[in-house]
Amino acid sequence: MAKRVRAERHERAAALPAVRAAGDAKAAGHLELAHRYRTELGLLDAHTEQIRGRALDLLLSAGSSALARSDLAWAAELLTKAVELGRPGEATRTRAVRRLGEVELARGHADRGAALLGEAAESTAGVDDVEHAFAVLALAAAQGADLADLATTARDLLPVFAAAGSDLGQARCRIRMAQDCQLQGRHGEADALLTLALADAVRADAEPERAQALGATAVSLWRGPVPVPAAVARCRSLLAEHGGPRPTVRVTLNCPLAVLLALDGAFDEARRCLATARRLADELGYAEAEVALPLFAAEVETLAGRPETVADLLDRAAEAAEAVGATALRRTTRRFRARALLDAGRPGEAWSRLGDDAAGAALPAADAADLYGLQARLAAHRGEQDTALALAGRALDAAMRTDSPLLRAAAWADRAAVHALFGRADAARADEAEAAAARAVKGWAVRAARTEEEAR
Repeated sequence: MAKRVRAERHERAAALPAVRAAGDAKAAGHLELAHRYRTELGLLDAHTEQIRGRALDLLLSAGSSALARSDLAWAAELLTKAVELGRPGEATRTRAVRRLGEVELARGHADRGAALLGEAAESTAGVDDVEHAFAVLALAAAQGADLADLATTARDLLPVFAAAGSDLGQARCRIRMAQDCQLQGRHGEADALLTLALADAVRADAEPERAQALGATAVSLWRGPVPVPAAVARCRSLLAEHGGPRPTVRVTLNCPLAVLLALDGAFDEARRCLATARRLADELGYAEAEVALPLFAAEVETLAGRPETVADLLDRAAEAAEAVGATALRRTTRRFRARALLDAGRPGEAWSRLGDDAAGAALPAADAADLYGLQARLAAHRGEQDTALALAGRALDAAMRTDSPLLRAAAWADRAAVHALFGRADAARADEAEAAAARAVKGWAVRAARTEEEAR
């Protein structure tokens, strides 16, 4: 069959009701072929250009829809075709480049994702303020900006999205702002932002942002002041309302729910939640899940008192964080591993594992409470009493600036361990009582106490 006839047939097929009903990707495929055959015949006229433009629009639409459904592989294929079909400086191609950059980041291709987002952010011809704002926000995340800087960028861009009525943009900004609140240990404030972000994401029908807002909400239910029974109930309610056919939502909610269940002593149920999340994550292809899932599992197994399993999980998380360039998660994993080694009576290895976190740079409250508490105990093992007590005090000050009973309990317990190592039994008992009171506020049913072991 002659190429011209094929081109005509594919162009007609793209307009058939059955093809249009099958979705934009199907129609785009016919138009791509029609454009290719006409190009190969040298028919570089206005009609061929019109076909190309229609195919490009449909590929962008189909790719964007796939991304909104968290179908990363299909989104990558469609958006790659759109980028290849488009021309540099063309507004539709720029939009496709930005979305493809977001997909590549989510799949763990950090360098390619950042390069694409950089190209999108620099391409201003024919691009409106909203599209440019999306590119700037995504690029800031891709370039490894810390959450405080990312939240500042989000606050600056929020009015742009609000003025344009972009629910998706507002959801993304509020999620970034809430994540910064969480790092500062202000979970009540984070929850308020996430409630708004969830409503934005629902209106935008965007599964990734819905999942992010819900997952972050569940993290604040775990780390924040809501008692464990109420936090579990709310997580289950959110899962019932928003999970269903949305696998990304089920992953992000099941992981924090598992830790909450472990805090309540329901370890088998917690592991079932993580198994569900693991199965779904394997199908979705989000690279960050390879870091997050072992970290959540390590939290559960720490509460269950299984240190060997915890070590294996944290090693896996560290490898995955290195592979995807997740700087913040690398630091989290290092501190978690150092604490696990310290709890196992291996302070030398703990100090070595802490790495450059031991420099004690300016940190948000949650990280400061964890790091200074670790440093205090390590200093105590080296016999540096004044340094250890000063660091323990700094950890406690940071924890008290948060609304997290768990952080406060950990900081009191860390100082109790320091007192115990120097034979200050009365002070150790007093701090441990404070830690127990903070755990009671949270409704924490289990804890593997280490203070007496360290004293011995």
